[in-house]
Amino acid sequence: MLIADDDRVLRKMIAVALEKASGDLRIFEAEDGQAAIDILEDEKIQLVITDINMPRLNGLMVIAYLNVFFPTLPVFVMTAYGTSRLKSKLPEDLLQFYHKPLTVPDLVSDVLTILSSETPPKEKAPISLVNFLEMIILEGQNCTITVEAEGVDPCHLFISRGVLLDAVMGERRGEEVAVEAIFRKDAHFSMEKCYPDTIQKNINRPLEELLEASPPT
Repeated sequence: MLIADDDRVLRKMIAVALEKASGDLRIFEAEDGQAAIDILEDEKIQLVITDINMPRLNGLMVIAYLNVFFPTLPVFVMTAYGTSRLKSKLPEDLLQFYHKPLTVPDLVSDVLTILSSETPPKEKAPISLVNFLEMIILEGQNCTITVEAEGVDPCHLFISRGVLLDAVMGERRGEEVAVEAIFRKDAHFSMEKCYPDTIQKNINRPLEELLEASPPT
């Protein structure tokens, strides 16, 4: 399994507790999101525990990577922000959230429960863009989300501190484009950790409202 957190003390605390609870675990540690992705590319991982705020690449970028390449891999997310709103919106068993400061024994117990389950991974759909944007809002991230689907131009969503500035798809831009991209079927998305300095605010409605909008027909 993989533990990704730039807090070395907490990372080691979790690793030691897991090793004491089960001597069969092979535990990998990553100090940031890029190191986590490097390990995921090279090793067979059964479960990921990741913090959100980390240097180089953050935990949301790790989740975006897992969403594409390992959509059925269990993921435990540690965050300093409240998680009740996210838990109410995410499908059951997609992700598990732990509020910092967390109780390590509870986390270890949940990890062992997942790993000892003989039930095969569900063939579930990857996390939706709507659910992912909920996490972006909660964490107040600066990023560019690129939404791609066959037969149409990619759409770029430019987000500053969890606020949607603009959406650009070819020659089109603005709120209508954003809603179209957010609810597009058969699309996949990727995330970059910043947006161009030239981007100006062109969408006035909060992203939270757009996520509650009805999908375009």
